[in-house]
Amino acid sequence: MDAGLRWLTERFAERTQISADYSSHQPKRLADDQETQLFPIAQDALTNIARHSGATEAKVRSDTSGDQVLLRIEDNGRGMPAETSTKSRRGRVFWP
Repeated sequence: MDAGLRWLTERFAERTQISADYSSHQPKRLADDQETQLFPIAQDALTNIARHSGATEAKVRSDTSGDQVLLRIEDNGRGMPAETSTKSRRGRVFWP
């Protein structure tokens, strides 16, 4: 997963000319199903940054704590209105 997210972040920066940084604190590889689920989530988030945020910088962070995985994707773009960013659609939570 680490290599896949690093590759995705680097390709995103090359393609969009948005500065992007990747860091990870994963001591071991994730389970296959976790990796399979996290990659398209990161891909979708970076696509949204490129299309909608007006950002010049993005950060992708991956960390684990016990059996939990934290994937944090941030940018310096304009963001979403507060009432939109905390709502959930079809079971997916959108983080500000």
